Amino acid sequence: MSSDFINNKNEILQWISELQDEDIISELLELKNNVELSSYINEPKTEYAVKDDFEERWAKGISHEEMKKRTRDYISNLPWKI
Repeated sequence: MSSDFINNKNEILQWISELQDEDIISELLELKNNVELSSYINEPKTEYAVKDDFEERWAKGISHEEMKKRTRDYISNLPWKI
């Protein structure tokens, strides 16, 4: 952290510690809660692991013979130049 950043934080801390206005303290608490809430919402979604559905997709896939047939059909329908 830069020294300017640390100095700014210390200045704000000093100002808050001397603060007597309840309205400003309430606003600061509201700001703090909003920042905490937004950081909570923006956390990476590591708890939403990707479902490993390889076996399901494999079962729904086409067979080797079907793939060979489709490949032969595709190649035979290409616009070959003679």
